[in-house]
Amino acid sequence: MDSVCQQKTLFEVTGYEMLADADGKNHTKQFKYLTKNVVLATGQTDLPNKLGVTGEDLPFVLHSLQELEKMVEDGLLTKNSDPVMIVGAGLSAADAIISTQNHGFPIMHVFRKSVTDPGLIFNKLPVALYPEYHAVHRMMASGTHQQTKLVKGHPVEREYPGYEAFGQTDILEINKDRRVLIRGPQTNLSVQVSFIVVLIGASPNLSFLTEAETEIGRVPGLPIDRENPIDINVYTHESTNVPGLYAMGPLTGDNFVRFIQGGALAITAHVNHKS
Repeated sequence: MDSVCQQKTLFEVTGYEMLADADGKNHTKQFKYLTKNVVLATGQTDLPNKLGVTGEDLPFVLHSLQELEKMVEDGLLTKNSDPVMIVGAGLSAADAIISTQNHGFPIMHVFRKSVTDPGLIFNKLPVALYPEYHAVHRMMASGTHQQTKLVKGHPVEREYPGYEAFGQTDILEINKDRRVLIRGPQTNLSVQVSFIVVLIGASPNLSFLTEAETEIGRVPGLPIDRENPIDINVYTHESTNVPGLYAMGPLTGDNFVRFIQGGALAITAHVNHKS
């Protein structure tokens, strides 16, 4: 996407769409638009962060909830499978835990931070607004596989029997036989898993913006990511650096779907007012 007239902020948007022929074969159809306004709403999940450990490129190591759901749809993951290992302590990991629980699959949850870490996203969310995420946080804080709950001196079943938390724990190695070596303060284990879902953050791919990619962040000159979201006017969602360019959702630091409607309305109102 190129700005062809900086004075009037006219954008040229080019690309292609995938179309299916009558016989089912796909072909591409190119398009080109000239427009005064462009809205970026691509999210932050294009380029997932990696663990950087041996075995991460094995086919049972996934980097999105969508990939996990595809394994379920294809019948490659069932209630009789070994546990699903979910890695991460953010909202994406929480969504994966909720989904995996709904399917009835056992979960091993590995995360580096302590559950009491002030930087943990759950410790920043109002309980009343995000009960589902605080339920996951309670699971994380309920104790690891090593801790047995006692009632009047007698052991009882864990509150979440299908869930095991491995806090302050790192993955050291992933093997072809689906055994994973993990290590924490009191943990040095080799565990068997069915799939691993690594959800430790991601970055958007905004290379289609060409030269504007590094001009629109709160810190100009750096790529857009969670630490450097697009700098916008909070009332209109228009870029403060490129007039006519709008952004919403995670690209602007808003990671909650329930608030995205507000951004869409703000953009619509401002564009309509300009026209």
